Amino acid sequence: MIKEVLLLLSVAVAAISGIPVESPSGSHFWEDDLENYFQDIIDNQNYDGGSIGVIKNGRMVFSRAYGTIGDRNLHPSTIMPISSISKTITAVAILQLAEQGYLGLEDEVFGDEGLLSYIKPVSGLPIDKRIQDITVDHLLRHAAGWVETHPPVYDPMMNEVYREMGDSKVVDIAKAMNVEGFLTQYDLIRFVITTPLEFTPGTRSAYSNFGYCVLGRVIEEVTGTSYEHYVKKHILIPAGMTHTRIGARFEDEDIVLQYDEGDLMNSQYIHSIVAPEFLDSTLGWYSNVYDLSRFVGCLLGQNGCSLLRTDSVKYLMEKPPLPDLIHNHEWEGISMVVTDEGALW
Repeated sequence: MIKEVLLLLSVAVAAISGIPVESPSGSHFWEDDLENYFQDIIDNQNYDGGSIGVIKNGRMVFSRAYGTIGDRNLHPSTIMPISSISKTITAVAILQLAEQGYLGLEDEVFGDEGLLSYIKPVSGLPIDKRIQDITVDHLLRHAAGWVETHPPVYDPMMNEVYREMGDSKVVDIAKAMNVEGFLTQYDLIRFVITTPLEFTPGTRSAYSNFGYCVLGRVIEEVTGTSYEHYVKKHILIPAGMTHTRIGARFEDEDIVLQYDEGDLMNSQYIHSIVAPEFLDSTLGWYSNVYDLSRFVGCLLGQNGCSLLRTDSVKYLMEKPPLPDLIHNHEWEGISMVVTDEGALW
């Protein structure tokens, strides 16, 4: 089984922020310790390979790649799908726009006064009125009311993948929408907002790929440009992330392009069915260790690069004020898992 390991952000951020990076036994990592620890993760969790980068005081102090994918040795520069780290990029873009006054985190997204007021439910189908209460903050915190583990919709972003695998319990969204060919993101949103929510927005959390698809369209609506163009101009270029892009390019010499069919943990399998451009703001980005380390460094305002104000970075990682998270020691920050100890991944 091929899976990707891209970057242990908990290690990288701990090093950046001056928190001692320790092994499970409590001893400080030397390079050999770190290599052994990461190699154990590769071996014990059935990964074929992966890469890791550690930065301290704004400088890369350690980078390694382990294993192979197919017949290719991996390198720290190898470009791989970064899966849900795509959501972190999207969250940073939203918080930038909030800082600049283009939107408010409490702004409603749907309904006549919403940021996406032009997206209407499918004609003739009922709408859960609570959908009009969904805010930007709810989408960021996976608290909008969708649960992607429940039938018949499950995760709407993966609808084509489920159907390709022959899952008869999953609704055929394209057929339900009378769409011939591929669904657009707007088709998908129109369909989903005709289905009932699983819970009232803001009352609990449930991981949602779809919520970040909606945030991508919010970015496009308030900026008047494409999601990808905004991110390139305001995040990738300022951070020096020259190898980060949506989807793979076959002319790239060092990029992962192999997968095991039916492996839902493998982004390349998913992207062979659903275009990365469709998954853009939720699962569509590709990058490498060096670019992701630059991204983390810029989030923390190092080396003269700053993507967000300090208060926005704090919001990015703070525990959401949701009843189901009050006693949790870890939680979904804005698209990353954060712990009480301050580590994130």
